[in-house]
Amino acid sequence: MSHIPLLSISDFFQAYRLGQPLHPEIMCMRLEDQPDTKLMAMPLYRSDFFRVIQFTDAVLTYTTHEKRVSVEGSCLSFSYPGKLESWEREGRLYGTVIYFSQAFAHLDTTHSGFNQDYPYFTFEGDLILNLDQREAWQLRGQAQEMIKEMYSDLSDKLSMIEKLLALYLHTIRRLYVQKMGAQPSESKSNQAWFNRFRKATEDYFGQLAQGEQRVILLSPS
Repeated sequence: MSHIPLLSISDFFQAYRLGQPLHPEIMCMRLEDQPDTKLMAMPLYRSDFFRVIQFTDAVLTYTTHEKRVSVEGSCLSFSYPGKLESWEREGRLYGTVIYFSQAFAHLDTTHSGFNQDYPYFTFEGDLILNLDQREAWQLRGQAQEMIKEMYSDLSDKLSMIEKLLALYLHTIRRLYVQKMGAQPSESKSNQAWFNRFRKATEDYFGQLAQGEQRVILLSPS
């Protein structure tokens, strides 16, 4: 696994040939505004950030955790820190994409309630969430508000994006739970243990990517 890069938002932009993000911790943009120089196929990598893409008419194939998923039509696609993925696309993509770090959104993946609050950012979560016309319109409007702020010259734009992002993620959670159903209930201790294990795994791969070798110890307490 040490040969698979762990990419920050800035690293990802460079690898995917998108140029430079406007901010290293948050970037909001329309897919159709991305440069034509971006790759048709993204090699295997692990992300060090969260990402939500809303496709309006997608034709591409994701490979994630040894699963291949075809993406077509109007839908959401999710990625989270430590996720292993690659993809191949056909032609130009349309929609919106939000990249953000854990620090920017104040998310704690080790928290016992994280899986309930963000079920689409978990290993067990569905990669794709299909949208009907009303749902797509609602989420596109919220994403466009963030994009508008991102490209503005307002001094408080990051604070506004942070608040808009919280609303956006909550709206997605509501739709996700309605469509996919509630996740199986688990004890808080088991949930916390799983999240600590995932965080330790993410840290381990991050250390490998940086050429470090450390022993990671886990305790259920």
